[in-house]
Amino acid sequence: MGLFDKLRKASDNFFDGLKNNAVDKALSEARERRVNEELLRKKENKKREKDELEKILSKMPIIKTPSKEELEEIEKRKKIEELEKIERNERIKIIEKEYRDKIKSEFIKKYGEEIGKKIYKKELFVGMTLEMLKDVKGKHSEKVENVTNGKTKVKLYYEKSTNRLGNISYGFEVSLENGLVVGWKDRKNRGTKEI
Repeated sequence: MGLFDKLRKASDNFFDGLKNNAVDKALSEARERRVNEELLRKKENKKREKDELEKILSKMPIIKTPSKEELEEIEKRKKIEELEKIERNERIKIIEKEYRDKIKSEFIKKYGEEIGKKIYKKELFVGMTLEMLKDVKGKHSEKVENVTNGKTKVKLYYEKSTNRLGNISYGFEVSLENGLVVGWKDRKNRGTKEI
């Protein structure tokens, strides 16, 4: 609490004390003169209410305006927090890049340079194996298999959805023959690649 606040509080207390003394003196004089008792009671009740209010107000904290140094400290803390947030985001980006690089190198190690990069980029291509397809698209939702004349034809369906009537549909279909991808259909956009 600053010097000005202390002086103001002391002067407020002094003048409040003078006023209370004057009110008390006026009430006692009114009793001596036998002024209307109801009026005296009302004045005494008002004085009691005022005293209670002052007691409550005196317990409330005084809102203090921050000093220049405190404002500078607040600004300094904000800047530090912003820098820490930026640093945290940069670390997250580095960790994510390291993770992506690790996944990419695992695909290259597993499939070779050219195919490994395609698998990492989630690219479909004709001739890829079922294992490669799983690495690109994940697990399928539905599988339909047909065997005719010694050829095994498989259709794998992805992106399962149900409409409001309860009918099931799939957003993507991949066709395989003898374990190799021969084509696919984007059933949502109706874009097709078949060989």
